[in-house]
Amino acid sequence: MHLYLSSRSSLKDQTFLDDRDNVVYTTDTPFTFTDRTTTIRRGDGAPVTRIVWKKIGYSTIELGGRDVKANDFLTKKGFGWGGRHRIFTGPDGKEYKWKLKSTKPQLILNDGTETPIATFHRHHIGILSKKQKASLEIEPMAEGMADIILTTFIFVEQMRRDQQSSSAASAGGAGGA
Repeated sequence: MHLYLSSRSSLKDQTFLDDRDNVVYTTDTPFTFTDRTTTIRRGDGAPVTRIVWKKIGYSTIELGGRDVKANDFLTKKGFGWGGRHRIFTGPDGKEYKWKLKSTKPQLILNDGTETPIATFHRHHIGILSKKQKASLEIEPMAEGMADIILTTFIFVEQMRRDQQSSSAASAGGAGGA
C-alpha cells in the first residue's frame, strides 16, 4: 500500500491518498499559541488518533483511548543519519524500529531480521531521478497496522524535520566576523 502525500506541506496538515487519488487519511493541526494537537482521521472522517505537540514537556500520542508520553512509547535507540532511531511495540506484540536514514526513514521488524515494514519515499521532481510524489509505502503483511504505522511515522518524521530546521537555523547564524 502506498500512501501518497497530496502536497509538500507539513505532515501535520496533510492528505494521504491511494493509487487512485482516494483520500485514505487526513491530518489537521489547528494553529494555537500553546500546545498543538494533530488529529489523524481516515478518509471517511473517522478519528484514528491524536498527537499533542507540547511546547514544554513531553508530546503525547493517544493510544487505545489514553494519552501516552511519546518518548515512553517510541523509545530512542542508536543513531542514524536522520537522528535517533525509535522503537515501539506494535499491537501484535512485536517490536518495531524506525531507522532514521538520511534519505529514507524505514520501519523494520526489530527481531534481528530487519524485515522492511514501511519506507518513506521522498518527493522527486524528475531531473536526476524518476519523478515521484512523496509516499509512505507499507508492505502488504503490515497493512492491518496502517493506523499505528502512519501515526508513528508522522511523529518520527516531523521530529526529524523540526530538528533539521532548528539545526539549519542555528548554523545560519554561526558564522560572523
